[in-house]
Amino acid sequence: MTKFISPLLFLAAITLFACNQSQQNTDSTSAKTADSAATDTIAYTIEDYRLESEVETEVTDTMGKTYYQVRYPKFDEANLGELNRYLESRLSFIYPDTSSETIDEAAKTFIKSFDDFQKEEVKSPFPWYTNTEILVPVNTPLYLGLEVRTDNFTGGAHGSYGVLFTNYDLQDKREINLNEIIADGKMDSLTQIAETVFLENEKKARGEEAPISSFFFEDNKFTLNDNFLLKKDSLLFLYNIYEIKPYSDGITELAIPYTQIENLLTPKAKEYISQHSQL
Repeated sequence: MTKFISPLLFLAAITLFACNQSQQNTDSTSAKTADSAATDTIAYTIEDYRLESEVETEVTDTMGKTYYQVRYPKFDEANLGELNRYLESRLSFIYPDTSSETIDEAAKTFIKSFDDFQKEEVKSPFPWYTNTEILVPVNTPLYLGLEVRTDNFTGGAHGSYGVLFTNYDLQDKREINLNEIIADGKMDSLTQIAETVFLENEKKARGEEAPISSFFFEDNKFTLNDNFLLKKDSLLFLYNIYEIKPYSDGITELAIPYTQIENLLTPKAKEYISQHSQL
């Protein structure tokens, strides 16, 4: 399987934190999607963090100062403290070249990177920024599906952005991997079905057939990554910018209906998916 690849993964370092605001999650539209509107799902508040650099740039435009900010759900610490720490680790995962384990560390690293760069002979005339938000598109009593959205600018012709899904078992308090969703020996079958759906989607979008060689797959061989989410009716994969297409094509979503892969799913996967119908 290919891994999530995007320029944002190659940023030198990041940073964050200064003010901590908390707002109660009182309406389902701001913090939950239609997949998670039930009253028996776990509740959370929304936390906001932001850290700004004190170093000025020649051009401020509408961006103001260089900053790093993140918005994410915070769950009950007494019962779901492990989940909160897991979420924080996912924020740092966006930038794997760093050793940051907390939002604080990640933020301070990002701001320091900018401040140090501005001391060089060639410096940025524009401020940098990083915005990260964790959404909760799937919230069931057993399974939590999270969506980490990030956009940033650290110089160059344009910024970068990406989406990472992460899946969490609320009962076992651990991350869920794709090999727990697809039965042993069935990954090739999933890949074949996914390729068919992928090419059909591309044909509809382009108005003509597009061979696999039109994309960035290694050795012109279709592959699935492990950036997935268990939706109500489908197993959703997402390819980020530059991963299989040029920047101008943006991200690519690939939804594989469960009706096409029911015999490939593990009993545990079916249990996760069944939670949707109970909401």
